[in-house]
Amino acid sequence: MTSSTFVLAQSQPTPGGTLNMLVQPEPPSLMLGLNQLGPTQFAASKIYQSLLTYGPDLKPLPSLAQSWTISPDGLTYAFVLQKNVQWHDGKPFTSADVVFSTDKFLREVHPRTRALMNQRVESVKADGDDKVVFKLKQPFNAFISAF
Repeated sequence: MTSSTFVLAQSQPTPGGTLNMLVQPEPPSLMLGLNQLGPTQFAASKIYQSLLTYGPDLKPLPSLAQSWTISPDGLTYAFVLQKNVQWHDGKPFTSADVVFSTDKFLREVHPRTRALMNQRVESVKADGDDKVVFKLKQPFNAFISAF
């Protein structure tokens, strides 16, 4: 009697490489702040990074933020940014960029972000080049999922 055992190696995801995907209809724009249609979300979410990403268990993981803290009262969210991150033109990514993106650009052009910011957020401030602090008007546990 003979037997054979099959062992399948579990592959680990690796960053980089090429992603081929079919999206129909074609995204009218890749600017997530201006267009929230499904095709744009599918494609642009593979291009842009946010402060956090989420694992298979939906727990937040570092992305552009290397770490974050939430105050015990749930009113202050502080994000420490990754070091040596650059824009496509070589300029450094700083906390001023996060303040602009969330408190100026998205608040102005994105209806859901505008509602979140106007109803829930008291202030967004840069604390040096590598830290951004969000102060909420009241605790809001789902706030972390905005990033």
